[in-house]
Amino acid sequence: MLVGCLVTIAYQYVTWQYHSSGDVSTSLDWLKIQTSIVILSVPLMAVVILQWSRQAYPLWFVAILIAVSLVFFAINLYSEYTVRYSGNVELIHYTMFSGESATRLLGDRSFYMPVFFAYASILFVVLIIIASRLFKQNQFAKAAILIVTLLATIGASVEAVLMDAGLFNFVYLGGLPITILNFLACITVAISLELKTKSLSDEIDKRQKLEAVFSRLAKGVSGENNDEFYINALRELQKLSKADIAYICLYEKEYLEKLIHTKVVLVDGVLAKNFSYPAKTTPVELISLNDIVLIKSNAYVDFPSVPLFSNIKAQGVINSPMINENGELEGSIVLIFKQVIEDDEMLIKALTIFTSRIASELNRERLNTQLHQMAYYDYQTGLPNLSCLHDHIEKAEKYNIDNNTESILFLLDLKGFTNVNRHYGFENAETAIYELALRLRCYTDNEIITARVGGNKFAVLIDSVQSVSNSLIALHWEAIESLVRIPVPINNKKLSLSCNGGAVVFPLQSETALDPMRCAEMALAQSKQSLRNNLSLFNISILKETDRHIFVQKQLDYAIEHKTELFAVFQPKVDINGNLIGAEALARWTNKELGNVSPDEFIKCAEKSGSIGLLGNYMISLVCEQINEWKKQGFAVPGRIAINVSPLQLADAKFVPEIINLVNTFNVSSSQIEIELTESGLLTNIEESIDKLIQLKAAGFTIALDDFGTGYSSLSYLKDLPLDVLKVDRAFVNELDQKNTSELARSIISIGHHMSMCVVAEGVEHKQQVETLHEMGCNIFQGYYFGRPMPADEFKQWAENKKT
Repeated sequence: MLVGCLVTIAYQYVTWQYHSSGDVSTSLDWLKIQTSIVILSVPLMAVVILQWSRQAYPLWFVAILIAVSLVFFAINLYSEYTVRYSGNVELIHYTMFSGESATRLLGDRSFYMPVFFAYASILFVVLIIIASRLFKQNQFAKAAILIVTLLATIGASVEAVLMDAGLFNFVYLGGLPITILNFLACITVAISLELKTKSLSDEIDKRQKLEAVFSRLAKGVSGENNDEFYINALRELQKLSKADIAYICLYEKEYLEKLIHTKVVLVDGVLAKNFSYPAKTTPVELISLNDIVLIKSNAYVDFPSVPLFSNIKAQGVINSPMINENGELEGSIVLIFKQVIEDDEMLIKALTIFTSRIASELNRERLNTQLHQMAYYDYQTGLPNLSCLHDHIEKAEKYNIDNNTESILFLLDLKGFTNVNRHYGFENAETAIYELALRLRCYTDNEIITARVGGNKFAVLIDSVQSVSNSLIALHWEAIESLVRIPVPINNKKLSLSCNGGAVVFPLQSETALDPMRCAEMALAQSKQSLRNNLSLFNISILKETDRHIFVQKQLDYAIEHKTELFAVFQPKVDINGNLIGAEALARWTNKELGNVSPDEFIKCAEKSGSIGLLGNYMISLVCEQINEWKKQGFAVPGRIAINVSPLQLADAKFVPEIINLVNTFNVSSSQIEIELTESGLLTNIEESIDKLIQLKAAGFTIALDDFGTGYSSLSYLKDLPLDVLKVDRAFVNELDQKNTSELARSIISIGHHMSMCVVAEGVEHKQQVETLHEMGCNIFQGYYFGRPMPADEFKQWAENKKT
């Protein structure tokens, strides 16, 4: 447009100078310039028109126009009288209708002028073609401007021809078409820019609103819970769309035969009550699996079966489907309008994003529900699991404290269920568990919670009882036990079950730091140990016993790890005359907090905790160190020193190489050590025990069997064991005055001698016992009558005193 305006100004100025010239020479100069402007304007005007009307054109077309114009421009520049005249040029003066005086040239027309007009007519054709295209494109304003320009160009051309022929006197109007074009084009451009500016402003405003909505949506749309998220998200969408009613609905599976439930409903921005309606009342045209359904008008007329449309005379409806992760239709966002709606690309994009976001939130909510189900409920039975039970217990504790009430927690364990697995198979055992869970679920109500807390372990929580009595506990236990005892049909058989139970009343009985579940566990353990009761009620004595066991274990582990507090004492073995012929090393422990701890207690504790191997190796080390220390002092125990070995030590695959390595480490001969085992320890795995004893004997150790006759004694295994010493238990020694016991003792001594074993009587405390045992054939004795277990220095002193 700028170039067109400049060309027009230049043309008008030169034309004015031409018509004001006072002589032929000056007039010819200005005419040459004017004609050059007209010649060069042809391709320029064509390009301007094409660009302004936004029409595609080939570059070669413009190139031809420029080439032809340059040819005419050269002819005009080098011709004596321009391309207009060939000769006889004269300057004429005339007066225009306005009364103004003007001049112009008159002469013989040049051959080139008709050719130029023919060439310029191409521009007319271009204008006609472009105008027709604009009409077809419904761009009527631009088409009209081109037609006016075309008419003005024709008029200016006719006027120029008439003036050149001397038939008409006026000024040349060749700049008029371009002026008209520029003027009208500027108006259309200005109007277009104004419209675009307004449209752009509206779009920017809409985009800003949309971005603000998306920003709030991306941040989760403020809300403390899922319901608030859906409400706020739908409210934002309703503001954006200006819908009268908006709701999120969810479809049941096989929705065409079931119900549709709304999750959030907004009417004019106000939260309304949710509702449900049969899916079959919704026309299939309104439900799409993939695309957004858009009804622009007459929704209540076209879909009279939808009551909501009829009630508000709905015109427009938009239904945006929500698809879950399996590609199934899960629900929709529905927008209902009382007015007719139009296509709105921005709204559709926003709705698509909102639908995707809300569908994702629904999916997350569903996954959370599934995870909660997996985390808090047993997969097989559907009962609450241990985690869920702990939550219920915690809530019950708080409620009980605030309301002065109590709760009862029963923990029950099926008796011998391992045998059910073995005899009936895993699947049938699981069937039995499921059947029992169904029965216990029937016992559940608002105040009773049943849970599965282990493989064959269940819990029943009786919540918020005003006052718990023993009769109430017994009543509930009887009901629970009766449910367990009902036979379960399996493979045309009836499986009978029974159970042990532990119960605790809290907070009454669990005033310690222990939680009720652990208290019930302790009571259940006590019930399993009892042969009389199937149900044990937690009491504080169980807790004290457990606490001591835990503390003893902790202190014992520390003593073993740091090699402190534990020490060995030695009890002599003597002959009938009291001469020292060997000794037994015994473990002792004096703790700074517990004092002297009984060997029975701490050895059992070590066996339960799995630290008996460490304790046994430590005792062997102590004995070996003491043998070396006595050796430095010039003292040696005649015979061997017996060291007690736990059955769990013997069962360890590393026991034999470890004990051999220990005595070698301390440079102690294995002939100085005797391994003392109990009968029960050997019977755990008789073949493995025999193999290990043979290895020990091969290494130079002797083997003693303690407590023979107190367990399941059998000559069949005794004859296969590579034993060197047989010890008569103190239980027989203490009752030698009873005939049956006396005969048993005599038999044990006789068996030992017949099997070429040394026989040792332990627990000898009286002279009469020594004489009776000697008469029976026993020649080695161990007991308080001869000497108590003594520390190493005291034992050495005792032995040296015996020599003197």
